Amino acid sequence: MRSLRLLPILALVIAGGVSTLAGQSPDRPAAFTADQAAAGRVEVQKNSFGACTNCHTTTLTGRHGDAAELPPLGSLSESDQKLIVGNGGNVPALVGPQFIARWGRRTTKDLNREFQERFAPATGGGLAAETRLDLIADCLQSSGAVPGTQPLTLATDVEIRTLTGGQ
Repeated sequence: MRSLRLLPILALVIAGGVSTLAGQSPDRPAAFTADQAAAGRVEVQKNSFGACTNCHTTTLTGRHGDAAELPPLGSLSESDQKLIVGNGGNVPALVGPQFIARWGRRTTKDLNREFQERFAPATGGGLAAETRLDLIADCLQSSGAVPGTQPLTLATDVEIRTLTGGQ
């Protein structure tokens, strides 16, 4: 009889271990799919609209005024150069710890809104919602968030730090 009482506790311990082994902790939600992140990565690599890698560099880690940053500042359009120089050569990171420090307490909905507003001038009116969501999924995954089965949507409103384990 005593062993029957321990069975539910044992099941919870095993479930927690399986969840951790699968890469998702029980307290870390998933708000996008692996397919969305992969599609976002393809968009970044294609750089068909130039808005990501021109300003945020090919690694999306931002610009800090280093002459070795790629693509070189001098190779960019006059408007991109003006924007970057106007910011003192600094453009914030879209991935990694600096991104999480800046965006961690805000939500995926906030980030989507920011992408929509920031990309509009660079893309002649904005990116399609699906492309924007894919790019955000890539940024999240590249910053340590684990994909799940539910896609990121325009309605998704999850605090970013909860996705990445950031503070």
